[in-house]
Amino acid sequence: MYSSEEHSHIFNALLSSAPAIVGVKDVFGRYLVVNDQYSRLFGSELSSFIGNTAADLLPQDLVDTIQQDDLEVIMTGKNVVVEQSVMVNNDKRTFLTIKFPIRDADNNVFATGVIATDITERKRIEIALEQANQELEQKVHEISMLKEELYKQTIRDPLTTLFNRRYLDDALEREMRNADKEGAPLSLVLIDLDNFKKSINDKHGHPFGDQVLKNFADLLKSQMAPRQLVGRLGGEEFMLLLPHTNAQQAFELTEKLRHQYENMAHLHEGEAVYNTFSAGIAEYPKDADTLRAFIKVGDDALYATKDAGRNCTIISSNKS
Repeated sequence: MYSSEEHSHIFNALLSSAPAIVGVKDVFGRYLVVNDQYSRLFGSELSSFIGNTAADLLPQDLVDTIQQDDLEVIMTGKNVVVEQSVMVNNDKRTFLTIKFPIRDADNNVFATGVIATDITERKRIEIALEQANQELEQKVHEISMLKEELYKQTIRDPLTTLFNRRYLDDALEREMRNADKEGAPLSLVLIDLDNFKKSINDKHGHPFGDQVLKNFADLLKSQMAPRQLVGRLGGEEFMLLLPHTNAQQAFELTEKLRHQYENMAHLHEGEAVYNTFSAGIAEYPKDADTLRAFIKVGDDALYATKDAGRNCTIISSNKS
């Protein structure tokens, strides 16, 4: 068995050797015990703490927090765990502080204990990891956006932003399968802007021609219903892909577009320039039962508009 003196020596050695900051205060906030780490943290002698309060020794902004936490421990009889930042030799240090009630034999709180561990390096690592994670998330987002943009570039016409031929070929095949599955008609509309090279590009220049193409693309997009697709095949050729739409319904929509377009003024150097289009319509599976045949029927209907004088819409008379 150890004597009281030996117990006291062991206790003091424990306080001095502990890597954490340790202190005990009475219910009035007066220090009863502090270890070397505590005194070194605030640059004061051990003896200067005993009998004094935090208000006598520490900066006021820190005192307010300490007193508030001490009061909570005394009033509730429960532990309080907080992170506190303290300036030490012009260096901001962060401590994980645990405050707890100390009770007498009758279970009454007569003092508060405090154990504080310096977690500055851990917090710095956590902050660095958080910043790294945020940067990584940003990079992942940027890569995702880039992939999306690259994908759009592979399926979109850069001038008009309509779907390009590559996408339309896949979409046409897909919609034909859907039409078979749903037992619904699918209409294909092939459109060619009339005399575009001669009356627009050669006469007014390619920049103006590009603007006319964009104007036409905007018109087409504005009239498309859900599931209806519009794309640019190249040059002045366009395609409409209309699921659940028979040839007559496609004709009515195309004629509406044709009248809107022929009355659309394209301004060039203060002058209103007008253009028209011709269109051929094919219906699946009524007019064709294969992808290649479906496109050919639409092409043939479009070609027939030339003999009809252009600026018109012709429905294929083919029967599969």
